[in-house]
Amino acid sequence: MKNKDLFNLNPDENNLLNDGVVEINTAKDDAGYKIIRYELKTFVCEGEYQNGMQRILSTFLRQIDNKQPAVWVSGFFGSGKSHFVKMLGYLWEDLKFPNDETARMMKPLPKEVNDLFVELERKQNINGRLAIAGTLKDFPSKDIRNSFLQLFLNKLGLPSQYHFFKFIYWLKQEGIHDELKALVEAQGKDFKKEYENLFVSSTIAKALLELKPEFAENEAKVRENFKATFVRQETISREQFISTIKTEILPLFYGNKIPLTIIVLDEVQQFIGGDGDKSIDVQELAQDLSSNFEGKFLLIGTGQNALTDTAMLQKLMARFTVPVNFSDTDVDTVTRKTVLEKKPSVINEVKTKLEAALGEISRNLNGSEYGYVTDDKKNLVADYPILPSTRKFWKKVLNAIDTAGTSGQLRSQLRIVDESIKNVAQKDLGAIVPADLIFEQKQPQLIQNARLLNETNNLIEERKSRGGDSLLEGRILSAVFLIDLLPDGKDRLKSNENTIADLLIDDISKSSDTFRTKVNELIKKLVEEKILMPIGDEYKLQTKVGSEWEQEFAKQFAKFNNSGEDQIQNYRKERIVAFFKDKTKTINITQGVSKIV
Repeated sequence: MKNKDLFNLNPDENNLLNDGVVEINTAKDDAGYKIIRYELKTFVCEGEYQNGMQRILSTFLRQIDNKQPAVWVSGFFGSGKSHFVKMLGYLWEDLKFPNDETARMMKPLPKEVNDLFVELERKQNINGRLAIAGTLKDFPSKDIRNSFLQLFLNKLGLPSQYHFFKFIYWLKQEGIHDELKALVEAQGKDFKKEYENLFVSSTIAKALLELKPEFAENEAKVRENFKATFVRQETISREQFISTIKTEILPLFYGNKIPLTIIVLDEVQQFIGGDGDKSIDVQELAQDLSSNFEGKFLLIGTGQNALTDTAMLQKLMARFTVPVNFSDTDVDTVTRKTVLEKKPSVINEVKTKLEAALGEISRNLNGSEYGYVTDDKKNLVADYPILPSTRKFWKKVLNAIDTAGTSGQLRSQLRIVDESIKNVAQKDLGAIVPADLIFEQKQPQLIQNARLLNETNNLIEERKSRGGDSLLEGRILSAVFLIDLLPDGKDRLKSNENTIADLLIDDISKSSDTFRTKVNELIKKLVEEKILMPIGDEYKLQTKVGSEWEQEFAKQFAKFNNSGEDQIQNYRKERIVAFFKDKTKTINITQGVSKIV
């Protein structure tokens, strides 16, 4: 059996349609629906993702008709926060696809979560439903209420700028919106473009006079009235903000009812940054949304840190009282339930193969913190073709590379695992992903961050390009490089022959002894070529400077070694005399007859 036959997702296809990066808003076109469908199908509602969804839904349902607490979703960069809240939004509104399939129909959910959505559905059938998602940076403004209102209006298909919305609202209240729009479009004009130039549009002025001749004496007066009535506003008061949503925007779609509304504000922590004023603005916005809409508005904010972690976020604790935090354990769950997920029919065969190879698996990085432990057995099948030692090694390498925490563990691991599976897809069951493959995956980032010098990269690539044994030599060099990235300490992974071979193993269906012997021979060859430098029982990459130093050292050593003991004695004498001359050059000894008193 080939490895590619094991997986639910065909490794030969593109299994990361969004490249592992979630955008909080996706266009509702053919390409967009394809991505949304993929994201829903691959959303893993288990572990903390399931617990978080249950906590959010149960709290909301319990607090309906009361002040609704806001939710704070946190986790390291790339932990799946945005994916989680985006999927929650689609499931909340039960997004409908062009083929009439809905989000909840498409995505099987745990019973506990599904039951909560059933209860939510009953209440939505009475009040209506609405999902708003975006970032406060989508519509920049010095006033946070203005930014949010633009986001809210845009989601509902209304003009995002407040004064343009007031114009459209007035038309609807007057009952002439559709007629005016038809008159403008009959002139071959785009209605949206015309009202966005409201104060200078002769087309709108002329059409309005045709429908409401009493509004003004002429077109010029129409435009003057527009300027006086629909004033551009940069700031919006709290009272105006609440009233506009409650009495103007929502009634256009929901009559006198307030729909059950989820509001997802992604990247709130990034929006605040170190600005204390923005932190206060977010507090006030949360207060307005949570307290003034009959418990029907659910606000969710996201950030990398828990609210207790930073001084700026601590100010939000009184408003965002429902915490949901994701860890790297959840990252492992996602990879196992997506690109690594196996067909039920092959589980026993994979299990049998792995049990037969348990000796080789246990041998890999044995004696280090990366080695196999009994607890790893429960995930052996789920992780295949990645060994437990390889997964642990990769995590450490990723942490070492991404010291700023910006590359994202979940998206990095999804990409790495997906590409790794493709690498062994055509091989027989028993072929595994070698740990050194992460070098190829992260090579561009390592070069960009100056962690991998061009000289070293060229050396490795030149070896690999020769093929044959040289390919393995290049892999040995990349393995040594990766080990050197890891942090020092008492549990430091040693770059000795066993470790290097462990990182290169790509098949557990047979004994690795022959392969290890070959690796050891090539390591010795690389040492002889001055490409690897032995330090005790370990090996380090020889840089150009290091190589030049070693060559000079060898030259001087040979010179002294060949010149005999006399040359060494002479050199020692010269050095001792020079030392004492230097130390005594400031000492003066007085000469002559001593004075006698």
